[in-house]
Amino acid sequence: MYVGAPDSVRDYMYVDDHVNAYLLVIKSAKATGQVYNAGTGVGISNRKLAKMIAERIGYNRKRIKFGQYPPGYPYRPSISDQPSIVLDATKIRKALNWSPKIQLSEGINKVISYFQEQMPKQKRR
Repeated sequence: MYVGAPDSVRDYMYVDDHVNAYLLVIKSAKATGQVYNAGTGVGISNRKLAKMIAERIGYNRKRIKFGQYPPGYPYRPSISDQPSIVLDATKIRKALNWSPKIQLSEGINKVISYFQEQMPKQKRR
């Protein structure tokens, strides 16, 4: 597993929360012409997230290549990797009473469970 920008901090959010924010905005007349950030306001480094996922699926963390991209991955200047992207969702919270419902830990568990159910049993490790 490769983690190209391990120290970058991101505001990861469960997909259902993201979609629900979009649906709320689409259905709200108050939202016409407005711009909203939908996020948790909580950042986590890619390094910490990768280690968390590896632990939950039983992946050997020593096999994670931090600071490297896979062979053949298009060149990406490090200047384009913003050190921190954490969103301020105050506007959508106040205007439309939206907030994320799924914590990162729960969302990771849901995603892992989904993919485990999709994998044929003989291919699971």
